[in-house]
Amino acid sequence: MATLFHFIEFLVVSLFSTMFFFLVSSPYYTTLRYTYNDLVNGTHKTQYRNKHIDVNTFNYSGVCGKVFTSPPNGPDDYIISSYDMMMQCVKKQMWETLSMARTAMPRAQMVLLLFHFPPIWCIGDMERFKQLNITTIKVQRRILEQSVAIRYVIFHKYITENVNKINRIILMDPRDVVFFEDFFRTFSTDDVGWLAECTGSINKNECYSPATYRPHAEWLNDYFSKEIRDDFVKRRLPSINGGFGYGGAHKIKQVLDIYIENMNPKYMVWGYDQALLNVLYYHGKFNSTGLKLVKCEQKLCYIGRSSFKLIEKKVVYVDKDNLGCSPVASHKFELYYDERWRIK
Repeated sequence: MATLFHFIEFLVVSLFSTMFFFLVSSPYYTTLRYTYNDLVNGTHKTQYRNKHIDVNTFNYSGVCGKVFTSPPNGPDDYIISSYDMMMQCVKKQMWETLSMARTAMPRAQMVLLLFHFPPIWCIGDMERFKQLNITTIKVQRRILEQSVAIRYVIFHKYITENVNKINRIILMDPRDVVFFEDFFRTFSTDDVGWLAECTGSINKNECYSPATYRPHAEWLNDYFSKEIRDDFVKRRLPSINGGFGYGGAHKIKQVLDIYIENMNPKYMVWGYDQALLNVLYYHGKFNSTGLKLVKCEQKLCYIGRSSFKLIEKKVVYVDKDNLGCSPVASHKFELYYDERWRIK
Protein backbone atom coordinates (compact mmCIF):
# COMPACT_ATOMS: atom_id res chain seq x y z
CA MET A 1 0.00 0.00 0.00
CA ALA A 2 2.84 2.39 0.93
CA THR A 3 4.55 1.65 -2.37
CA LEU A 4 1.34 2.44 -4.27
CA PHE A 5 0.92 5.69 -2.32
CA HIS A 6 4.48 6.81 -3.13
CA PHE A 7 3.98 5.89 -6.79
CA ILE A 8 0.83 8.03 -6.97
CA GLU A 9 2.64 10.85 -5.16
CA PHE A 10 5.47 10.61 -7.69
CA LEU A 11 3.02 10.80 -10.60
CA VAL A 12 1.28 13.88 -9.16
CA VAL A 13 4.56 15.70 -8.52
CA SER A 14 5.83 14.79 -11.98
CA LEU A 15 2.62 16.00 -13.60
CA PHE A 16 2.73 19.39 -11.89
CA SER A 17 6.45 19.76 -12.60
CA THR A 18 5.84 19.06 -16.27
CA MET A 19 2.94 21.53 -16.36
CA PHE A 20 5.09 24.20 -14.73
CA PHE A 21 7.97 23.64 -17.15
CA PHE A 22 5.63 23.74 -20.14
CA LEU A 23 3.86 26.91 -19.07
CA VAL A 24 6.96 28.82 -18.05
CA SER A 25 8.81 27.85 -21.24
CA SER A 26 5.86 28.35 -23.58
CA PRO A 27 4.88 31.45 -25.59
CA TYR A 28 2.08 32.04 -23.08
CA TYR A 29 4.71 32.99 -20.54
CA THR A 30 7.83 34.03 -22.43
CA THR A 31 6.22 36.55 -24.79
CA LEU A 32 6.82 39.10 -22.01
CA ARG A 33 10.54 39.80 -22.34
CA TYR A 34 10.55 42.86 -20.13
CA THR A 35 8.84 43.98 -16.95
CA TYR A 36 6.75 46.98 -15.99
CA ASN A 37 9.78 48.50 -14.26
CA ASP A 38 11.81 48.17 -17.47
CA LEU A 39 9.20 50.24 -19.29
CA VAL A 40 8.82 52.92 -16.63
CA ASN A 41 12.56 53.25 -16.00
CA GLY A 42 13.33 53.42 -19.70
CA THR A 43 15.52 50.33 -19.84
CA HIS A 44 13.15 48.88 -22.44
CA LYS A 45 13.12 51.49 -25.20
CA THR A 46 11.49 49.62 -28.05
CA GLN A 47 7.78 49.56 -28.88
CA TYR A 48 5.73 46.37 -29.11
CA ARG A 49 6.72 43.82 -31.71
CA ASN A 50 6.05 40.21 -32.58
CA LYS A 51 6.82 38.11 -35.64
CA HIS A 52 4.08 39.88 -37.63
CA ILE A 53 4.21 43.55 -36.59
CA ASP A 54 6.84 45.95 -35.29
CA VAL A 55 5.44 49.20 -33.90
CA ASN A 56 8.91 50.76 -34.20
CA THR A 57 8.25 50.91 -37.96
CA PHE A 58 4.81 52.56 -37.67
CA ASN A 59 4.31 56.05 -39.11
CA TYR A 60 3.29 58.76 -36.64
CA SER A 61 5.50 61.53 -38.02
CA GLY A 62 4.42 64.83 -39.55
CA VAL A 63 0.72 65.00 -40.36
CA CYS A 64 0.32 61.46 -39.00
CA GLY A 65 1.14 62.76 -35.52
CA LYS A 66 -1.73 65.25 -35.46
CA VAL A 67 -3.90 62.56 -33.87
CA PHE A 68 -1.95 63.11 -30.65
CA THR A 69 -3.50 66.17 -29.01
CA SER A 70 -3.18 65.46 -25.28
CA PRO A 71 -0.55 64.58 -22.66
CA PRO A 72 0.82 61.02 -22.51
CA ASN A 73 -0.34 58.40 -20.04
CA GLY A 74 0.36 59.02 -16.38
CA PRO A 75 -0.21 57.27 -13.04
CA ASP A 76 -3.64 58.87 -12.63
CA ASP A 77 -4.88 57.50 -15.97
CA TYR A 78 -6.72 54.17 -15.74
CA ILE A 79 -7.30 51.29 -18.16
CA ILE A 80 -10.22 49.33 -16.72
CA SER A 81 -11.52 45.99 -17.96
CA SER A 82 -13.38 42.96 -16.66
CA TYR A 83 -13.37 39.23 -17.33
CA ASP A 84 -14.61 35.91 -16.01
CA MET A 85 -11.95 33.18 -16.17
CA MET A 86 -14.61 30.46 -15.66
CA MET A 87 -12.06 27.78 -14.74
CA GLN A 88 -9.81 28.66 -17.68
CA CYS A 89 -6.25 29.91 -17.93
CA VAL A 90 -5.51 33.24 -19.58
CA LYS A 91 -5.31 32.60 -23.31
CA LYS A 92 -2.38 33.56 -25.51
CA GLN A 93 -4.31 36.27 -27.36
CA MET A 94 -5.33 37.97 -24.11
CA TRP A 95 -1.71 38.01 -22.94
CA GLU A 96 -0.80 39.62 -26.24
CA THR A 97 -3.42 42.38 -25.97
CA LEU A 98 -2.57 43.09 -22.32
CA SER A 99 1.15 43.22 -23.15
CA MET A 100 0.46 45.63 -26.00
CA ALA A 101 -1.57 47.88 -23.71
CA ARG A 102 1.15 47.90 -21.08
CA THR A 103 3.90 48.59 -23.63
CA ALA A 104 1.98 51.48 -25.19
CA MET A 105 0.94 53.00 -21.85
CA PRO A 106 3.53 51.99 -19.23
CA ARG A 107 2.66 54.56 -16.56
CA ALA A 108 -1.12 54.14 -16.61
CA GLN A 109 -2.90 52.06 -13.99
CA MET A 110 -4.31 48.82 -15.40
CA VAL A 111 -7.22 47.38 -13.40
CA LEU A 112 -8.74 43.99 -14.25
CA LEU A 113 -12.00 43.22 -12.44
CA LEU A 114 -12.31 39.44 -12.29
CA PHE A 115 -15.45 37.46 -11.46
CA HIS A 116 -13.17 34.45 -10.97
CA PHE A 117 -9.39 34.34 -10.66
CA PRO A 118 -7.46 31.87 -12.84
CA PRO A 119 -7.68 28.36 -11.33
CA ILE A 120 -4.72 27.00 -9.40
CA TRP A 121 -3.47 24.86 -12.28
CA CYS A 122 -2.87 28.00 -14.38
CA ILE A 123 0.68 28.25 -13.08
CA GLY A 124 2.19 31.68 -13.69
CA ASP A 125 -0.99 33.59 -14.59
CA MET A 126 -1.26 35.65 -11.40
CA GLU A 127 2.49 36.26 -11.38
CA ARG A 128 2.35 37.50 -14.93
CA PHE A 129 -0.42 39.96 -14.04
CA LYS A 130 2.01 41.29 -11.42
CA GLN A 131 4.82 41.51 -13.99
CA LEU A 132 2.56 43.65 -16.17
CA ASN A 133 1.61 45.70 -13.09
CA ILE A 134 -2.06 44.84 -13.57
CA THR A 135 -4.17 45.20 -10.44
CA THR A 136 -6.59 42.27 -10.21
CA ILE A 137 -9.72 42.75 -8.11
CA LYS A 138 -12.30 40.06 -7.32
CA VAL A 139 -15.87 41.15 -8.07
CA GLN A 140 -19.22 39.43 -7.65
CA ARG A 141 -22.18 38.55 -9.84
CA ARG A 142 -25.30 36.52 -9.24
CA ILE A 143 -25.33 33.04 -10.71
CA LEU A 144 -27.73 33.91 -13.57
CA GLU A 145 -26.05 37.21 -14.43
CA GLN A 146 -23.86 37.07 -17.52
CA SER A 147 -20.42 38.58 -16.92
CA VAL A 148 -20.33 40.75 -20.07
CA ALA A 149 -23.85 42.06 -19.52
CA ILE A 150 -23.05 43.17 -15.98
CA ARG A 151 -19.65 44.74 -16.71
CA TYR A 152 -20.98 48.32 -16.79
CA VAL A 153 -22.44 47.79 -13.33
CA ILE A 154 -19.07 46.85 -11.85
CA PHE A 155 -17.31 49.57 -13.88
CA HIS A 156 -19.74 52.10 -12.42
CA LYS A 157 -19.15 50.87 -8.87
CA TYR A 158 -15.36 50.93 -9.17
CA ILE A 159 -15.24 54.34 -10.87
CA THR A 160 -17.70 55.88 -8.41
CA GLU A 161 -15.51 54.75 -5.51
CA ASN A 162 -12.30 56.05 -7.11
CA VAL A 163 -13.31 58.91 -9.43
CA ASN A 164 -11.53 61.65 -7.51
CA LYS A 165 -8.12 60.05 -7.97
CA ILE A 166 -8.56 59.29 -11.67
CA ASN A 167 -7.79 61.67 -14.54
CA ARG A 168 -8.71 59.79 -17.74
CA ILE A 169 -10.22 56.35 -18.33
CA ILE A 170 -10.18 53.70 -21.04
CA LEU A 171 -12.83 50.97 -20.71
CA MET A 172 -11.94 47.97 -22.80
CA ASP A 173 -12.49 44.31 -23.48
CA PRO A 174 -9.19 42.72 -22.37
CA ARG A 175 -9.41 39.91 -24.93
CA ASP A 176 -9.32 41.73 -28.25
CA VAL A 177 -8.39 45.41 -28.05
CA VAL A 178 -4.97 46.26 -29.50
CA PHE A 179 -2.99 49.39 -28.70
CA PHE A 180 -0.14 50.26 -31.04
CA GLU A 181 0.59 53.62 -29.39
CA ASP A 182 -0.42 55.67 -26.35
CA PHE A 183 -4.18 56.11 -26.73
CA PHE A 184 -4.32 58.58 -23.84
CA ARG A 185 -2.52 61.07 -26.09
CA THR A 186 -5.63 61.21 -28.30
CA PHE A 187 -8.15 62.59 -25.78
CA SER A 188 -8.50 64.96 -22.83
CA THR A 189 -10.54 64.99 -19.62
CA ASP A 190 -13.22 66.98 -21.47
CA ASP A 191 -13.76 64.22 -24.05
CA VAL A 192 -15.91 61.11 -23.93
CA GLY A 193 -16.39 58.64 -26.76
CA TRP A 194 -17.56 55.15 -27.65
CA LEU A 195 -16.63 53.03 -30.64
CA ALA A 196 -19.12 52.23 -33.40
CA GLU A 197 -18.81 48.90 -35.20
CA CYS A 198 -17.66 50.47 -38.46
CA THR A 199 -14.88 48.75 -40.38
CA GLY A 200 -14.53 51.18 -43.29
CA SER A 201 -12.39 54.32 -43.34
CA ILE A 202 -13.38 55.48 -46.83
CA ASN A 203 -16.95 54.18 -46.85
CA LYS A 204 -18.16 55.40 -43.44
CA ASN A 205 -21.38 53.41 -43.83
CA GLU A 206 -19.53 50.09 -43.80
CA CYS A 207 -20.83 49.20 -40.35
CA TYR A 208 -22.53 46.48 -38.38
CA SER A 209 -26.07 47.52 -37.52
CA PRO A 210 -29.47 46.00 -36.73
CA ALA A 211 -30.14 46.31 -40.46
CA THR A 212 -27.12 44.21 -41.43
CA TYR A 213 -26.45 41.99 -38.42
CA ARG A 214 -29.38 39.97 -37.14
CA PRO A 215 -28.33 39.50 -33.47
CA HIS A 216 -28.30 43.27 -32.95
CA ALA A 217 -31.88 43.51 -34.21
CA GLU A 218 -32.93 40.56 -32.04
CA TRP A 219 -31.49 42.17 -28.90
CA LEU A 220 -33.50 45.33 -29.51
CA ASN A 221 -36.65 43.30 -30.09
CA ASP A 222 -36.14 41.02 -27.08
CA TYR A 223 -35.08 43.63 -24.51
CA PHE A 224 -37.04 46.66 -25.74
CA SER A 225 -39.69 46.46 -28.46
CA LYS A 226 -40.44 45.61 -32.06
CA GLU A 227 -41.02 49.31 -32.72
CA ILE A 228 -37.53 50.26 -31.54
CA ARG A 229 -36.01 47.43 -33.54
CA ASP A 230 -37.84 48.48 -36.70
CA ASP A 231 -36.79 52.11 -36.23
CA PHE A 232 -33.12 51.16 -35.91
CA VAL A 233 -33.35 48.91 -38.96
CA LYS A 234 -35.10 51.55 -41.06
CA ARG A 235 -32.56 54.23 -40.16
CA ARG A 236 -29.62 51.82 -40.56
CA LEU A 237 -28.05 53.14 -37.37
CA PRO A 238 -24.46 51.90 -36.80
CA SER A 239 -24.16 49.70 -33.73
CA ILE A 240 -22.15 51.07 -30.82
CA ASN A 241 -19.84 48.44 -29.39
CA GLY A 242 -19.90 47.83 -25.65
CA GLY A 243 -16.23 46.88 -25.49
CA PHE A 244 -14.47 50.22 -25.92
CA GLY A 245 -15.16 53.59 -24.31
CA TYR A 246 -12.89 56.41 -23.22
CA GLY A 247 -12.97 59.86 -21.64
CA GLY A 248 -12.29 61.99 -18.62
CA ALA A 249 -13.13 60.24 -15.35
CA HIS A 250 -16.08 62.48 -14.52
CA LYS A 251 -17.38 62.24 -18.10
CA ILE A 252 -17.25 58.45 -18.00
CA LYS A 253 -19.01 58.47 -14.65
CA GLN A 254 -21.80 60.67 -16.08
CA VAL A 255 -22.33 58.20 -18.94
CA LEU A 256 -22.42 55.24 -16.56
CA ASP A 257 -24.73 57.10 -14.15
CA ILE A 258 -27.25 57.47 -16.98
CA TYR A 259 -26.75 53.84 -18.00
CA ILE A 260 -27.42 52.57 -14.45
CA GLU A 261 -30.48 54.81 -14.04
CA ASN A 262 -32.06 53.29 -17.16
CA MET A 263 -30.92 49.68 -16.71
CA ASN A 264 -33.38 46.85 -16.11
CA PRO A 265 -31.69 44.39 -13.68
CA LYS A 266 -33.74 41.45 -14.93
CA TYR A 267 -31.95 41.54 -18.29
CA MET A 268 -28.38 40.77 -17.18
CA VAL A 269 -27.93 38.47 -20.18
CA TRP A 270 -25.84 38.44 -23.34
CA GLY A 271 -26.41 41.45 -25.60
CA TYR A 272 -28.41 43.55 -23.16
CA ASP A 273 -25.60 45.95 -22.22
CA GLN A 274 -24.87 46.81 -25.85
CA ALA A 275 -28.55 47.08 -26.77
CA LEU A 276 -29.19 49.47 -23.88
CA LEU A 277 -26.12 51.52 -24.76
CA ASN A 278 -27.41 51.95 -28.32
CA VAL A 279 -30.97 52.83 -27.28
CA LEU A 280 -29.74 55.45 -24.82
CA TYR A 281 -27.34 57.01 -27.32
CA TYR A 282 -29.73 57.18 -30.27
CA HIS A 283 -32.56 58.46 -28.07
CA GLY A 284 -30.39 61.35 -26.91
CA LYS A 285 -29.96 60.29 -23.29
CA PHE A 286 -26.20 60.96 -23.41
CA ASN A 287 -26.45 64.39 -25.06
CA SER A 288 -25.67 66.19 -21.81
CA THR A 289 -22.33 64.37 -21.57
CA GLY A 290 -21.14 65.28 -25.07
CA LEU A 291 -20.53 61.62 -25.92
CA LYS A 292 -18.99 61.26 -29.37
CA LEU A 293 -19.55 58.24 -31.59
CA VAL A 294 -16.25 57.17 -33.16
CA LYS A 295 -16.44 55.40 -36.49
CA CYS A 296 -13.29 54.12 -38.19
CA GLU A 297 -10.58 56.75 -37.66
CA GLN A 298 -6.81 56.72 -37.44
CA LYS A 299 -6.99 56.83 -33.66
CA LEU A 300 -9.52 53.99 -33.31
CA CYS A 301 -11.29 51.53 -35.60
CA TYR A 302 -13.38 48.37 -35.36
CA ILE A 303 -11.70 45.30 -36.90
CA GLY A 304 -10.23 47.37 -39.75
CA ARG A 305 -10.86 44.79 -42.47
CA SER A 306 -10.96 47.35 -45.27
CA SER A 307 -9.17 50.14 -43.39
CA PHE A 308 -5.78 48.65 -42.53
CA LYS A 309 -2.97 47.17 -44.57
CA LEU A 310 -0.03 45.20 -43.23
CA ILE A 311 3.03 46.21 -45.26
CA GLU A 312 6.00 44.16 -44.15
CA LYS A 313 5.65 44.70 -40.38
CA LYS A 314 3.96 48.09 -40.48
CA VAL A 315 0.20 48.59 -40.15
CA VAL A 316 -1.10 51.42 -42.34
CA TYR A 317 -4.47 53.16 -41.97
CA VAL A 318 -6.01 53.56 -45.43
CA ASP A 319 -8.11 56.68 -46.01
CA LYS A 320 -9.10 58.82 -48.99
CA ASP A 321 -5.97 60.99 -48.59
CA ASN A 322 -3.68 57.94 -48.63
CA LEU A 323 -1.24 59.53 -46.17
CA GLY A 324 0.29 56.26 -45.00
CA CYS A 325 -0.37 56.93 -41.31
CA SER A 326 -0.51 54.13 -38.77
CA PRO A 327 -3.49 53.50 -36.46
CA VAL A 328 -3.30 54.06 -32.71
CA ALA A 329 -5.77 51.39 -31.54
CA SER A 330 -8.27 48.88 -32.84
CA HIS A 331 -10.98 46.73 -31.31
CA LYS A 332 -10.20 43.41 -32.98
CA PHE A 333 -7.85 43.21 -35.95
CA GLU A 334 -8.51 41.30 -39.14
CA LEU A 335 -7.56 42.06 -42.74
CA TYR A 336 -9.13 41.00 -46.02
CA TYR A 337 -7.02 38.38 -47.82
CA ASP A 338 -4.29 38.53 -45.17
CA GLU A 339 -4.25 36.01 -42.33
CA ARG A 340 -0.76 36.65 -40.98
CA TRP A 341 -2.03 38.24 -37.76
CA ARG A 342 -5.52 38.34 -36.28
CA ILE A 343 -7.02 39.46 -33.01
CA LYS A 344 -10.65 38.39 -32.88
